[in-house]
Amino acid sequence: AKAKYPDSLRQELLQEYIEALRKYQPIDEPYFYSQLRHFVLFRTLQVLGAYGFRGYFEKKPHFIQSVPYAIGNLRELLKEEYPEYPYLCKVLRELTGLKQFTDDLKKRQLTVKVMSFAYKKGNS
Repeated sequence: AKAKYPDSLRQELLQEYIEALRKYQPIDEPYFYSQLRHFVLFRTLQVLGAYGFRGYFEKKPHFIQSVPYAIGNLRELLKEEYPEYPYLCKVLRELTGLKQFTDDLKKRQLTVKVMSFAYKKGNS
């Protein structure tokens, strides 16, 4: 989740995958993409479950730090409609809107401003 791959790279990787798969069987791209969106949504939920368990229960800091990024990914996915899962999407939109997940990550970063300094005895 932290990698933040640009959409252009994701599309390029998907095209490479489709081209490789075409060597073995014909691919209906519109159908492939219509099904892929479901896998992406549920894989994101699986990742969030793993991050939650490893981070909040096993107290692994890396996983706790990854949760906001995964929530951001989920928030992006939910911009698209999933009419097959209306209640799930409603609950997930409420989840991604919770205060602990809406704080701007930059607000939690430390900023240090040095206003003056001096060299000891004038030496560098």
